[in-house]
Amino acid sequence: MKSTIGALCCVIVVLLVGCSTLPKVQDPSGIDVSVIGLTDQKVQIYYGQGAPFDPDPYLASGQVLTPGTPFLVLRIEIASLRKGLVSLDSAEVKDSSGAVVARLSSKEDVLAMLGRQSTDEQLLRQLTVKVERTYFPGGGAHIEPGTRSFAVVLAGKTQLLTPLTVTAQLSVEGAPRAFQFQWPN
Repeated sequence: MKSTIGALCCVIVVLLVGCSTLPKVQDPSGIDVSVIGLTDQKVQIYYGQGAPFDPDPYLASGQVLTPGTPFLVLRIEIASLRKGLVSLDSAEVKDSSGAVVARLSSKEDVLAMLGRQSTDEQLLRQLTVKVERTYFPGGGAHIEPGTRSFAVVLAGKTQLLTPLTVTAQLSVEGAPRAFQFQWPN
């Protein structure tokens, strides 16, 4: 009897602890997605963790892209109560006239730009590991219950003059979700 009560108490504790770690999700599908534009300050908060001089591939100081290449960093946040697939179908930046001035860069593009930019092998290795760990996967994110965030880079060829409109199209289990916001927000 005592062992049954003890086992039951353990099961209840495990269930309570397990439930408390699941995120709060509003969407009926059980998967919430949000897209946020990041300033350098927010990039440092989200991706600059570690040593005070830990290299950050997403800062506008030119560590990822060749100096002078304009880009924005987006943070894609996913909160899920179940397993699923989230895909990034498109993302772009338009100027006030509606012309596209920056497009989504793949992880491979960002890594290639890193390789062209850095001559320091150790720094390149650190930046590459950070991009590999944080960049939104090209084939979509196979997610587990919990929360996860990813970065994406939208790079342009000319200076990005504000105000800008950022749009992103994602799919959650094949169902499209559109995001649009003004930059700076």
